Amino acid sequence: MGRALQSLVWRDSFINHAEFSIPVGSNQTLRVRQVPNGEISGLGTGLTVWPAACVLLKYLEHRYAPSNGLQGKRVVELGKARRQMLQFTLSIFGAGCGTGAVGIAAAMLGAQVVLTDQAQILFHIQANIHANDVAGVKYCAYDWGAPLPDLIATGGPVDMVLISDCVLPKLYPIEPLVDAICLLCASEPRTVVLVSFEHRFYEQFDAKEMFWSVVAQRRLCIREVPVETHHPDYNADDIEIWEVSTSKPHSHHGL
Repeated sequence: MGRALQSLVWRDSFINHAEFSIPVGSNQTLRVRQVPNGEISGLGTGLTVWPAACVLLKYLEHRYAPSNGLQGKRVVELGKARRQMLQFTLSIFGAGCGTGAVGIAAAMLGAQVVLTDQAQILFHIQANIHANDVAGVKYCAYDWGAPLPDLIATGGPVDMVLISDCVLPKLYPIEPLVDAICLLCASEPRTVVLVSFEHRFYEQFDAKEMFWSVVAQRRLCIREVPVETHHPDYNADDIEIWEVSTSKPHSHHGL
């Protein structure tokens, strides 16, 4: 089956549903409550599990589950920014990790996870943590680029940062996101940041180019994860996974 046709089997299948579910590992199922059309109610677009999140969480499973590679690792999932005034003066509010799907999946694979988002979204994250009855997940409010909250700052070095479908410069500013990445990587040079990105066309700019440029300005390293290493069923031509770190990718083999 071709990749384009294969991706139609899973992508968008739950976007307008009240619940999203997907197998994780050998015997677990992730179940996530969604709020379709959350942007209409002022909750933003983040209360839905978008295809880029599916690709990232299944990548975690495919890469780390066979070796228990996430067992005991400290993982932070970043949400989106608070808001940005667009050029056409529309104020957009972001929802961020929103559902917490990727981070909860990481916890199912053995990680100790902190989910972050805007304060008004935390009720939704809490509900999804309870719905999955998974240990090792905490949550807190966080705005990109702000000082790290105590829950993150005092818990020791972060092994991995997860960012799903947040590189949307028309809605959310890129610079504070990269600032947050720098803060999370500051105490541990081996921290791995995984960013899933869905290509969308914008006439005025190239979102990937903008993000990579800011990352380079901050003297971080970035590479695209080869699609051959993605989950064999959950991958798509228009969705990429990037790995960001303070050192060259080949230098950290701990994860």
